[in-house]
Amino acid sequence: MKLQDVKIKKRFKFENLGLLLLLAAIVSAITSMYLFTTGESIISNLLAKLCIVLFVTAWLMITYGQHAKNHKKIIIKVVNASVYSDTMRPKRSF
Repeated sequence: MKLQDVKIKKRFKFENLGLLLLLAAIVSAITSMYLFTTGESIISNLLAKLCIVLFVTAWLMITYGQHAKNHKKIIIKVVNASVYSDTMRPKRSF
């Protein structure tokens, strides 16, 4: 079986998920600031740490989505096993 020029889309929806995580990070930051002013410092610290994690994850997902947008398609070529075995046969030297 021989396949030639099979096109696969590489772009994922990481940008959209990253934007949702960025929105969740902003909400977490605002909630953390509100809880800090009311005196709930332990919960506020946990939400601040969650905000940082969400922000970094969102930034990485948006960056990966931009990278995948620039490289949309991959060309895959599959060759016959006989062609592969002829080219990859080790040369013997005595």
